[in-house]
Amino acid sequence: MDELKNKVVQFIQTRIELEEREAAVMADHILDVHRQILAGVKPEKVLQHIERFLNDFTSDIHIIEQRNQQKSKQNSYAEKRRTQLDIFSAASDQP
Repeated sequence: MDELKNKVVQFIQTRIELEEREAAVMADHILDVHRQILAGVKPEKVLQHIERFLNDFTSDIHIIEQRNQQKSKQNSYAEKRRTQLDIFSAASDQP
């Protein structure tokens, strides 16, 4: 089962830009539903679990997207700052 979880985590990470921890949480939910189906849990219960997961996911994905946007802004700012420092450094090296 660990091999299946690793594959699900990798799949999630390639499809959605998530950190490994977040992908692992999502994989746990997916594998839990998978176990329920194999165990013969009533379809209504499985659907309730899926609906609860989707509700949690939609609210959580918004937070993740905001964090990714913030990281992008920070990286962009840092890159601009490095470029400026390189320009100033090059200018100060000239006689």
